Amino acid sequence: MKRRLAELAKRFEALDRSRRLMLLVAAAVVLVAGVRLGVADPLAAAARGARDEARELQKQIAERRGRLAAIKARHETDPNRKERQQLARLEQEAGRLDARLRERMRGLIEPRDMARVLEDVLVRRTRLRLEAVRSLPPQPLIEPAPAESGAAVAETDTVAEKETAPKPAAGVWRHGLQIVFHGTYLDTLAYLRELERLQWEFYWDGVELEVEEYPRARVTITVHTLSLEEGWIGV
Repeated sequence: MKRRLAELAKRFEALDRSRRLMLLVAAAVVLVAGVRLGVADPLAAAARGARDEARELQKQIAERRGRLAAIKARHETDPNRKERQQLARLEQEAGRLDARLRERMRGLIEPRDMARVLEDVLVRRTRLRLEAVRSLPPQPLIEPAPAESGAAVAETDTVAEKETAPKPAAGVWRHGLQIVFHGTYLDTLAYLRELERLQWEFYWDGVELEVEEYPRARVTITVHTLSLEEGWIGV
């Protein structure tokens, strides 16, 4: 393999300047298309599926919490066995959905570790030069329901009703990260493949490659992970 690469390098050096430029442009196009079709697109599809599942679970949890609150409110003034049974069933369903949501997120890289891990892998590839690592503002996976009016809050602001108020549904937060570096397209492709082999999971949002002076390019990678905490990503 090394001998073959050496032969290809010699043949490339033997070409005139115009043919070298044509091969460079073709290689850049193949790299961008390969990264998008071979790495970014499948991972983006998996990310959308995981986010959709987490979003649906969160909606179901919120719905059951709302029904639970309504039943508890009625139970305070007009208790009956049927509603108590329904209340217990809803509590069990909400608990199962919480467990499913947490199980789905097991294996995802922690937001506080993502920058360090991606940077460590890049530093090991000494031919890549890091320019910047930027964290993106955390965003809720789904927008919270609008808050109640002040009058409604004032009417329910009693000790008894606070005790019976439902717990908020588990909040799922999207934590994004951008890493910018310089290097050749072959080193960049090797870096992306090494990231795919990590034991932790995260989701790809985009890979941008801007060809600079041959043979180097400026590469921007955007990824994100999910967490039940809004906490700072650590960059």
